[in-house]
Amino acid sequence: MKKIRTLLAVDVQNGFIHDINYTPSLPGGHLNLAVKGADEDVRRMGDVITKSMDYFDNIRVTLDSHHPLHIASPLYWKDRAGKHPDPFTPIKQQDVIDGLLRTSIPGLNQDAIYYLGELERQGKKTHFLWPPHCILMTPGQLIYEPFRQVLLEWELEYGMVDWNPKGSNYKREHFSAVSAEVEDVDDPTTKVNFGLVNAVENSDESHVGGIAGSHCVSETVYGIINNFSDPAAIQKLWIWEDCMSPVPGFEQVQIDFLNDMRARGAHVIKSTDLL
Repeated sequence: MKKIRTLLAVDVQNGFIHDINYTPSLPGGHLNLAVKGADEDVRRMGDVITKSMDYFDNIRVTLDSHHPLHIASPLYWKDRAGKHPDPFTPIKQQDVIDGLLRTSIPGLNQDAIYYLGELERQGKKTHFLWPPHCILMTPGQLIYEPFRQVLLEWELEYGMVDWNPKGSNYKREHFSAVSAEVEDVDDPTTKVNFGLVNAVENSDESHVGGIAGSHCVSETVYGIINNFSDPAAIQKLWIWEDCMSPVPGFEQVQIDFLNDMRARGAHVIKSTDLL
């Protein structure tokens, strides 16, 4: 019987690849989130598809999709002087309680305090502000063009790409394609995407690569395996270590993720091993 193989490509978008400031008018827009090496990571992913078009039965692509006003953007916050903080500023709950920072829209302050407290209580990553990226309806949100062309070629023969947008809830960070860092009870898009989890678990092999290994790739994988009905299904995962790079400064996070995957029984390989 033919094996069912799925490819999960995480956030292979212009905003993480091109060293371009797509929204320079926004606070923090003089910077971007281009990840060094991401273009080559995505090229290698595309090479596997191009050279083995019939290898994958399903291709799923996640899409970071943010509003300009977003809890991880400088626009969302102001300091005591009324200025928007810089990208890469860490924010903890006590900073907001003490008034060092507040939400630009006063009515959001209490929810932000709750959100930051839940991050800390659940042991999640410290909340960081990022340069505006993957803003809805801007070129930064679009799939990297060479990879889009590969997907179009695959679709002509083998099926439709399954698109999985995430991050449109402006009150929640959403690294993982499975669920937001903290659920918003009023928004189903922040809750567990069991459609994605089940698609991975029900495949014989699920291959994963994308951007960035330290954040959206690792958090998506953890979100998937933490919701498997059978923990042993992690052995169906094939993590392409040569198709991901970390956000600068978070290199160790990616290293720890890959080592953890090996220890748990996932296959950590180079994509070229498949060719």
